[in-house]
Amino acid sequence: GGIVKSPTVKDADYTLLVKDSGKPVVIKNKTADSTYILPTAAAGLNYKFMIVERTGSFDIEIKSPSATNFFFGGVIHIKGGDNSQAYITSDNDSNDFLTLTLAEAGTTVEMVCDGTNWFVSGYVLSESAPNFDDASGL
Repeated sequence: GGIVKSPTVKDADYTLLVKDSGKPVVIKNKTADSTYILPTAAAGLNYKFMIVERTGSFDIEIKSPSATNFFFGGVIHIKGGDNSQAYITSDNDSNDFLTLTLAEAGTTVEMVCDGTNWFVSGYVLSESAPNFDDASGL
């Protein structure tokens, strides 16, 4: 196996850098809603967002910096309480925002770029379903 890169630990708004590609983006100690902006689309970029702690009632948004570099795919939403599951998808033609409402520890979302679009997969643990959209949900 290769060397694992040190994680990027964040608790507030952050514009990801190309050098962050391949590193886990560890989100903890939230004190406000926050937006994580992906870098300009380039083939091979990949980011894994991992929520390891949720404090307070704060939401997270992952955004493409350009509406022409929208999201494909989706995430599995696992609702607390009854543990029901649903597959939440992008419209695969314009959604460039993904809002995670009150996401709990254990949530993991991966974004991989083919040079034009971002391919999304993962699972979101929350009472509220995540949402793909063309505009900010925060």
